[in-house]
Amino acid sequence: MPPWLATSTADWLAVVVSLAAFLVAVMSHVKSSAAARAQVFLEFRKRFSELKASIPAWYNAAAIPSDAPAAEIRAVERYWQNAFDEWFVTTRLERWHLRKLWGRFYKGTLTLALSNRALRQAAANLTHAGAEFGEHQDDFRAVLDGLCRAAYGETLCGNESCPKCGARAKRWL
Repeated sequence: MPPWLATSTADWLAVVVSLAAFLVAVMSHVKSSAAARAQVFLEFRKRFSELKASIPAWYNAAAIPSDAPAAEIRAVERYWQNAFDEWFVTTRLERWHLRKLWGRFYKGTLTLALSNRALRQAAANLTHAGAEFGEHQDDFRAVLDGLCRAAYGETLCGNESCPKCGARAKRWL
């Protein structure tokens, strides 16, 4: 008789219980990951809703008005800071669990936001100078530039020879 047939009922019961416990743990992990994705999405949407009220009426103008008040420019900068957080959390910080959230929602919303030239100009201003987004600034700019190129056929800053948009965007695409 093969050895595996000689095991007792108690041994088989232990194996079955162990397998059931493993399956319950896997199902719990899947459910908790889905709940975490939903919670992250809801938190970012809440932040966006709070920011949306302060976005100035000129957001879809051809350019940032030269007489735009500092408070309005700051509101647009806060919009891009929130967009950076959405990108960073879903593609860098928790890529394993949240990458689908980037592809299914945030990528599309940023592409639409970049259709507004004044918003795009603000993003270019923030990502071309200073260190607004820390060591991830170049990567974030490359993503925005790549989205602009793919959707609108032009660079983030509108300058095809821009050294900051040119080389990095090709890597991202």
